[in-house]
Amino acid sequence: MISIIVPIYNGETHLDACIQSVLRQTSPDWELLLVDDGSADATPNICAHYLSDGRVKYFRKPNSGVQDTRWFGLERASGRYVVFLDADDILVSSSVGILQRYLEQEIDILTFGMQRFILPEELWEARDACFQLPMTKDKCALMKKILSGKCLSCVCGGVYRREMLMRHEEQFRNRLRIGEDTMFNLELAYAETPCVAELPAELYGYRINEQSVSHTYDNARLDAVHDAILYLKRFLLRTGLEDVLKREAGFRFLLLWSTYVFHPDATYYPDKAMRKRMKRYYFPAFRYLYPYLRVYLFIDLFLFPIRFIKPS
Repeated sequence: MISIIVPIYNGETHLDACIQSVLRQTSPDWELLLVDDGSADATPNICAHYLSDGRVKYFRKPNSGVQDTRWFGLERASGRYVVFLDADDILVSSSVGILQRYLEQEIDILTFGMQRFILPEELWEARDACFQLPMTKDKCALMKKILSGKCLSCVCGGVYRREMLMRHEEQFRNRLRIGEDTMFNLELAYAETPCVAELPAELYGYRINEQSVSHTYDNARLDAVHDAILYLKRFLLRTGLEDVLKREAGFRFLLLWSTYVFHPDATYYPDKAMRKRMKRYYFPAFRYLYPYLRVYLFIDLFLFPIRFIKPS
């Protein structure tokens, strides 16, 4: 059985569609854990409407953030494998059935593709085919994939063996507000060397929402980016992997740093030590950078008149 964990905070707008996408699964072998993180809207009433189905469970807890809320659900899940589904997203109806077919193998994490949508009718059903799955069992190779954004950038992009996750509570609840999923998957790969299979089917529907936190910028978000940079830096120092992962970690650092490039009033933008570090990463990470970032970062790091930057 697969446990589907949905963290919810004031999710009334799209919650019905999320829950119904699970109820429409062609395979019945699932449980749905709706974990309400102290919502102040109609979330409890919406969830109550679906509790007549014994596979649907509802929990309410004081507000403490998405990581704690996912962990709360993880502790109460019954399935051998778990999928994390955000309350404004949906699963295509064949998702559980397709995943179960491949989980008959000894796999720790099975990744799958995502479809971006605005309206649910824009989604298409995943092709029911027999795929030969690429497998990664090499720790270093997996960490490089994670840092370069090729897999496991978010926990919603895969199905995890629950027993493995339960050994890593501290890493799962890392308190980051930006890049928390990437860092958790990176630390999990380092600690466990999991067997990861990559399924090309697009089973997850990711709703495009321009008002979401990932599309908004304020001082708190800029602070969160800085926290993520420091977290990755500490990980590399602690593990001694900075040279091994220099290209891929450089891409991740520069991707985070680009937030300040596009918002130069940020407190961290004139930090000369940080700029010097980013400059060292530019050429090793060049192959991974998006074309527009290659240009903007080169101008910022190598051509920008640093003398006009206020001292840190």
